Amino acid sequence: MKILYGIQGTGNGHIIKSSIIIKELKKRGHEIDTIISNRTKDNLLGMNISEPFQCLKSLTFSVDKGAINYISSIKNLTFKDFLNNVKKIDTSKYDLVISDFEPITAWAAKIQNKKVIGISHQNALLYKGVPKKKRDIIAQMVLRWYCPTDIPIGIHWSHFDQPILPPIIDEFPSDSVEEKNLILVYLNFEDPNQIFNVLKNFKDYLFKVYCSDSPTNFSNNIRWCKIDRKKFTDDLLKASGVICNSGFELPSECFSLNKRVLVKPLSNQMEQESNALAIEELNIGHATAKLDSRVIGTWLQSDLRGYVPYKPVSETFAEWIESGDFNDLKSLCDASWS
Repeated sequence: MKILYGIQGTGNGHIIKSSIIIKELKKRGHEIDTIISNRTKDNLLGMNISEPFQCLKSLTFSVDKGAINYISSIKNLTFKDFLNNVKKIDTSKYDLVISDFEPITAWAAKIQNKKVIGISHQNALLYKGVPKKKRDIIAQMVLRWYCPTDIPIGIHWSHFDQPILPPIIDEFPSDSVEEKNLILVYLNFEDPNQIFNVLKNFKDYLFKVYCSDSPTNFSNNIRWCKIDRKKFTDDLLKASGVICNSGFELPSECFSLNKRVLVKPLSNQMEQESNALAIEELNIGHATAKLDSRVIGTWLQSDLRGYVPYKPVSETFAEWIESGDFNDLKSLCDASWS
């Protein structure tokens, strides 16, 4: 098959997950063209994305100091670029379109009456029974219309008795030795100065903080690290705990590796607030609405680990794609969790 695959480029989670699926599909002889939105090629170094792919400007949200800024988001919306990119995509030359919460490919397929499969964590939030933080009409509209698909497949840490898949994550080497006092920190949407002020007093720990900026603040117990997938993975394997925003992919990796997790959701972001709620309901980690020394100190003394040995899913998903029976989600989900 010739497949058009759209990937949401905000953050790294969608890219990592989709790369695993694309690798499996290519291994089976399928031809994949990839579109990554809201990311430039120079910001994809070390992400191990297979060619061919192109980066296009799409719709996104502005984040300011750990919170979604709706006013700024509206001001920065680039509908003209988005619509032009949608019009440029010819889906007629593809047998199938797959979208990981990527709106250009989804809308191009919808307008051109081409079947599109959506596979993302966001789709899980469309189902009843999945933990959701308060009812937010705007957020619900975004979930349904930002990236409309014919067959929305959700991914989550539990199936919640719904047709939902387990996390799709890389296989990691099992020979790394955990360092008790090493803590990995990835809070790329938070203020680095606030992170520094909260962590600097915990002298018995070494915090490796990955971020896009280059902070000048210095402390012997804090190491600022440029984002690099390989180095990040090495530190993830060695760390005893992880502090991060409550996206989906990184906590999923932590749970599969039996790491302690503390998440801080972006304010006004329903997906992240819902993820934080799910983590606490499933008792697989800790969540906090605010980063402060008291919260960090309490978490550092906790040994709650939400180990979940998820089964590899990419091969099962590829087999389901090849079957062509896209209405049979139950067999796909049953095979993925068994």
